[in-house]
Amino acid sequence: MRSETCRPPFVRSCLVIALFASCLLFTNQNSCRAQNSEVSEEEQSSSILEQNPYKLERDKDPFQPLVKRPLPPKPVDLTPPVLVKPVTPIVHPCPSLRISVIGIVGNDGGRLAMIRLNDEIKFVREKDVMPEGFTIVEIQPERVVIYATREKIRRTFPLSNAQ
Repeated sequence: MRSETCRPPFVRSCLVIALFASCLLFTNQNSCRAQNSEVSEEEQSSSILEQNPYKLERDKDPFQPLVKRPLPPKPVDLTPPVLVKPVTPIVHPCPSLRISVIGIVGNDGGRLAMIRLNDEIKFVREKDVMPEGFTIVEIQPERVVIYATREKIRRTFPLSNAQ
């Protein structure tokens, strides 16, 4: 410290002036740099905007979600597949019925028919079940209707004139 006090005032003032000038010069350079950097920043931003223009979407609804919720997965059927075999009806060979209607007596209240079944004469009424595998369904004045249970068909036999 003593060395500073020993300097002459002229040297001291020169040092102060030099220090002041260097500070002034330094701040002037920084302000120039700041102005240059602002210009360069503006130039940079304008070049970025030119390279990547912003597209304004006016039709966009601000209340619509941007991410769509995925659809729930479809349920998986966990039951094992069932193999179904086609059902073939069992056809029993039924001997052909040799039936002929010999005569019919009665009225709408009830009728009785005389039939020849396999060379045997029988008297039958409606709803009679025969051991040969058929049922008497209906007796009309001119015919007899039967249902063959084994064949599952309905057959009609007319009144025959031959006796």
